[in-house]
Amino acid sequence: GRYLWTDRQFPGGRTVTRLDPVRLQAGLAGGESPIARQGRPTTATSLLPAAASRGSLCGQLADLIQRFDFEPPREIPWNGRPMVALLGYRKAGERERGGPESRADGENKLHSSDDEKQTREAPTPWPDPLPHHVLLSVGPQDLYPYVIEYRRADDQRLTTSPEGLLPIADPLARFEQFDVQFAAQIDDRLFELASGDISWTDETGSLIQQMRAWEQ
Repeated sequence: GRYLWTDRQFPGGRTVTRLDPVRLQAGLAGGESPIARQGRPTTATSLLPAAASRGSLCGQLADLIQRFDFEPPREIPWNGRPMVALLGYRKAGERERGGPESRADGENKLHSSDDEKQTREAPTPWPDPLPHHVLLSVGPQDLYPYVIEYRRADDQRLTTSPEGLLPIADPLARFEQFDVQFAAQIDDRLFELASGDISWTDETGSLIQQMRAWEQ
């Protein structure tokens, strides 16, 4: 239905929380929700933030679109079947927010102590925990992202060779989808929540406050 329920069961006890994606999106948009009563975006421009607010794979892809610029897709063979590879690099604004202030080559201008008008180029190391670029491996027919791979700055050299379009041995992080099924019949009972006497709390308001604090 409309809500996202999280049921945590530990030896020390059980907690059930509820999240309202529609209210969350409205709260982050300043009170004007782009989501209709059916839970669908009312305009194409609201698709991206709506997906991001719902998390999971949709939220991950929305985050990539917002933070990375992607090169044109290129066809590759992968595990014996055709795939489409897309390499994405952090947008300039995202580099300034999440990493060293840089141009595409990752260098900064530093003032000379002898003459403030003179400048010299000095390399700025890219932080290891920050993804420098990302690889998407997408099915050419179903357009499903079977591989999402985050890479370090040291892996940039691979992007100019064909092997850079394939998953590498030691990425920063990799999300790979196996046994993907489309339009499969799912038993509704797998997602039923029989609340009964279970007490639950709504965490939508606190999450909105947290996300607003992060933006400031």
